[in-house]
Amino acid sequence: MKNIARMVSLVLLIGIISLAMTGCSSGVDADTSTLPAEQPVESAPESAPTDEVPAVSVQLVYFHVANPCDCMAVFGEAVADSVNTNFQAELASGVVELVDVVSDDPANAATVEAFDSQPSDLFVVTRVGDAVSVEPDYEIWGLMGDNEAVAQYVKDMVEAKLAGLA
Repeated sequence: MKNIARMVSLVLLIGIISLAMTGCSSGVDADTSTLPAEQPVESAPESAPTDEVPAVSVQLVYFHVANPCDCMAVFGEAVADSVNTNFQAELASGVVELVDVVSDDPANAATVEAFDSQPSDLFVVTRVGDAVSVEPDYEIWGLMGDNEAVAQYVKDMVEAKLAGLA
């Protein structure tokens, strides 16, 4: 019963994060520490705001500290660049979303707790209708230091998730 309540809380939290980001748009430098809590590293291409939630979606939730070391900052950029380059239409429609969470910001404590996240973590949230799956992605960390491999991994993983949801 506790797991069901936690999953419902997580689904609600994801919905709140998604609603909070609807219509956000701004350019971001490599220093993401100035971003407000729970904002994407880079925003999707401009599109008409919509309250309609896609029936199928893949959300990458990237946790990091406010002042990451150089290697972590570059790692986060590789993830964001891959999503923003390879999934422009999906970002615009809300089918793919990248959520940036500053894990050491007290304002994000509930999100960190809900995901049971480490200071640096990547989670993949897939949704088909009302069914939500939340999975940590540990494989990507083995690619640290190879930005091209990180970008390719993110592209392949999101494409595979989307294909599996169709």
